[in-house]
Amino acid sequence: MERRFKRGDTAIGRYKGWLGGFAAGLKCWIVDDSPERMIGYFQAGTVYRRATWIDNLPEIDGIALPYEFEDAVWERNDVLRIMYPGVPYSIWPMWPTGTTKLLGWYVNIEMPFERTEIGFDTMDYELDIVIAPDFSWRWKDEDRLAKLVGNGVFAEARAAEFKEYGQDALRRLELQAAPFNEPWPQWRPDPSWGPLKMPDDDSVWIA
Repeated sequence: MERRFKRGDTAIGRYKGWLGGFAAGLKCWIVDDSPERMIGYFQAGTVYRRATWIDNLPEIDGIALPYEFEDAVWERNDVLRIMYPGVPYSIWPMWPTGTTKLLGWYVNIEMPFERTEIGFDTMDYELDIVIAPDFSWRWKDEDRLAKLVGNGVFAEARAAEFKEYGQDALRRLELQAAPFNEPWPQWRPDPSWGPLKMPDDDSVWIA
């Protein structure tokens, strides 16, 4: 039976590496978990773990398993992460930390999430969409995806699929379907929820 989390539980979201293993892990608060969706929340100041190569898009032969990991700090914005089963992107309402005015929405194009005993797994497809509070939008990181195609990490046909996933998110926006028709801009976290930190022992979340 799949594990379900309760509001106020913490869960670890893991990003699979493009060529194997896990590339990053981040602990978040659970806002909602149901058959229809999973919603996590994390604040600026959250300490996550990431592979040391993650800021430098790698050549295929430039990644060696097992990965080395380092601490990194999520900065500037507080984030809700809204995920739907079978949907190849998550949608993130974001607020500048310490404020209540919505900064905008972020569409993170990624592998549909998979539930685990500690949270969920996904894989970042690098391409993203930034949506302003007035619902105007722009693509983000097309150049980074192109570099991954050039490095042989993704085939051109696969990158074209990622663009289609983004188009599906934009159709959701145009139709004002969930979550864009829900009162997330007015949502506030439990005041007891603060920045979280990943376990010091990487084997706790990589195992």
